[in-house]
Amino acid sequence: MREGFRRVTPETAHGLYGTFYATFSNVGIRLSKYATQQMGFPEYISIFINDDEKVFAVQVDRKQTDENFHYKNAKAGSGLLITAHSFRLYVGKLMGWDYSKSSYRVDGEFDADEKIAYFYLTKYTEKKVGKRTAKE
Repeated sequence: MREGFRRVTPETAHGLYGTFYATFSNVGIRLSKYATQQMGFPEYISIFINDDEKVFAVQVDRKQTDENFHYKNAKAGSGLLITAHSFRLYVGKLMGWDYSKSSYRVDGEFDADEKIAYFYLTKYTEKKVGKRTAKE
């Protein structure tokens, strides 16, 4: 084999590249699979909101408390789904979003030292809800 190559395994392939985002929709708040992977597929998380700056944050916790959320199947399947209905509705009201008509993708970043992800609610992409049309 030529010099300069390194082995890519199924495990390391998932961490090479991805998009760190959260999607707010009528189902819940789903962190992208890449975001979930970068956060270490957390079993426990805490959720924070800064109303003035319109920033949503998710911090990885090591153990369950009365103030965090538990996801026992965090390593399975797609990204982490947060189903905190009232909180999702609160964010929708704060941002003027209508989940019945659109979903909202919010880009974020992860601070690995603090184990916290920040999602900037004002930096979103809106996707209209509707029937998909077949490509011709």
